[in-house]
Amino acid sequence: MDIREKYELGQTWPEWLEAIAENRERFQINYEKCPLTDEDLSFLRNIPRDVHILAIGADWCGDVVRQLPLVARMCAENAHLH
Repeated sequence: MDIREKYELGQTWPEWLEAIAENRERFQINYEKCPLTDEDLSFLRNIPRDVHILAIGADWCGDVVRQLPLVARMCAENAHLH
């Protein structure tokens, strides 16, 4: 499997939210209520280099519903997180 190719074919968080069929409201709520502390935000905002993140999941999966919004929220705090 070519991970870079998979990454390049991926969707952004807004694109993915628009495309999913299940649990869209739960994803949005979990994104908005993401429990990032001031310490978390400070760390995230000070990452100095690009970090590419490839998340593979399905909209029906409870673990994905809980965790993917957290990853998306973390990425929203620093343009180096993709």
